[in-house]
Amino acid sequence: MSDALVRLRGVGKLYKVFPSRTETVLDALGVNRLLGRRVAHRELWALRGIDLELRRGARVGVIGRNGAGKTTLLKLLTGTMAPSEGELDLRGTIQPLMELGVGFHPELTGLENIDAALAYQGLTGAELRDAKAEIMAFTELGDDLEQPIKTYSLGMLARLAFAAATAVKPEVLVIDEVLGAGDAYFLAKSADRMQQLVGSGAAVILVSHALDQITRLCEEAIWLERGRIVMRGSALEVMKAYQEFIRRLDDRRLRAKHRKVMAAQYSAEETDNRIDTLAVQLSLSGAGSLDVDAVTLRKDGAIEDRLDVGAAQDSESSQSSFVVAGGDGWSPPATTERGWCRRLESSAENEVKHGRIAFVLYLYIADAQYEVELSYRTRGRCRVSLDALVNDVPHAASEVPTTADRWATHRVALKAAALPADRRSLRPDMAARTLRRWPGEGSLMIEDVALRGVAGDDRAVFDVGTPMSLCITFGARRGGTFDMIAAATLYRVDGILVSNHVGASRTLTMDAGARGTARLDFGPLNLGNGNYVFSIALYRRLSATESEWYDLIAHSYEFQVVGNGPFENGIFRHPGDWSVDVASQRLAGPDTGLR
Repeated sequence: MSDALVRLRGVGKLYKVFPSRTETVLDALGVNRLLGRRVAHRELWALRGIDLELRRGARVGVIGRNGAGKTTLLKLLTGTMAPSEGELDLRGTIQPLMELGVGFHPELTGLENIDAALAYQGLTGAELRDAKAEIMAFTELGDDLEQPIKTYSLGMLARLAFAAATAVKPEVLVIDEVLGAGDAYFLAKSADRMQQLVGSGAAVILVSHALDQITRLCEEAIWLERGRIVMRGSALEVMKAYQEFIRRLDDRRLRAKHRKVMAAQYSAEETDNRIDTLAVQLSLSGAGSLDVDAVTLRKDGAIEDRLDVGAAQDSESSQSSFVVAGGDGWSPPATTERGWCRRLESSAENEVKHGRIAFVLYLYIADAQYEVELSYRTRGRCRVSLDALVNDVPHAASEVPTTADRWATHRVALKAAALPADRRSLRPDMAARTLRRWPGEGSLMIEDVALRGVAGDDRAVFDVGTPMSLCITFGARRGGTFDMIAAATLYRVDGILVSNHVGASRTLTMDAGARGTARLDFGPLNLGNGNYVFSIALYRRLSATESEWYDLIAHSYEFQVVGNGPFENGIFRHPGDWSVDVASQRLAGPDTGLR
């Protein structure tokens, strides 16, 4: 007999997205089918192509960004919804622990809710009494069990819910985030209980954004992204790959933010969000079809984004890249020998079909080299063209070669083109800035700021223990001789002061329009994990009693530090070395009770 408790083969879940709640309800009740009504709707595959097997004794964590499909997967595993395609085989008793308080009555006491939960699971008599005593001992809530659970904290509710869910020894325990409400002591007890379940042959699947919980409680992990399994393996290896992915996204966002900070055109909201859209429009004419299974965007030779067309969530507009659905252009997702695709199809010589794909960028950088790569095949006698537009401004146009039913790739380089006036310059007259700049004497002005790694590359995410340089470019508004002190103050993003870095006073002779640079080199970064921000100034005089600055930009240059271990989570990790000496005779001392 197989020891697989859960088996998924090619499982997918499709949601129909209607234009109103009313239409959603009518479709769910089957009214539209009864009346023969056809209501336009969008199809969203929350999951697709999921292959998964959960065996006895397995402890598997599930990680991924919000919207990746984690909760949908758990609902399939617990049988609360059916898949739209594929095979789902669930065996044994499955106990879900999906949301704190679900199944509990807030007006009942903890003990009354325990009785109700155990009775619902079929326990009576001595079995119920034994399980109840075990739950009471595990929760350690004491007299609080006599109180209505509406008075409980989240941590207390987590203890009660976890104890009740595991008291009957399920064969599969499914947990969604709820352990995050408990403290470290509760987490340790939960880990012990899960190990006991696994030892008895049960399987545990845990969803959590707390990666340390995944590595501590699980042996294996699954990484979900846009409705598909990206990676499965040891919990540590999957966590490292996922952290690197998140790091790249954060680095891209923060580097774009630095550029926007130096420009006068962006509001505070625009500085933190995606603001530019690169659209790829495909046009098909003639009798034939175009299948597209991927579109890749490159910047300076490196992959910036990739959309797997036809795959799960490919039309989800909250993502950084998506198929623009609607109209009579793109077909629904179709399957091919390579996976999925979408199709443009025309049956007449004079018919033209259009399909559009959008990449939403934190910032389109005019002096970077962008390239679009199309993975496709054509059939029949058709003509295909590709146009690339940035914020509706044309940047490329190309004829796409036909392929006679063979898969091929076609690359198109975007050429520099005039952007709207409010997006042309990333180095404008900085006197126009008022959001973060503090007006000063003004003879010297900060024009550009960059954070660089050991190789001199611009970056915004740094590993702890690696070097970082803060590089400032400044310009003279008039000719003359200037006494200048460069200074930088480092804060955590919540405003806590970390350190001040004040340079020596230097006398500079500069012509009007001349530029200079100042660089602050940090040795190995000893900061804790988190986000930090610099305030930067060029001072004329600086003292405890009186200061005058040429230019000052406050709280504007953000970066992130990653890579610290779980016991190194302070603001600053000061270097230090332990030494231990053992005396020849044991020293008497107080007994702490710890073992």
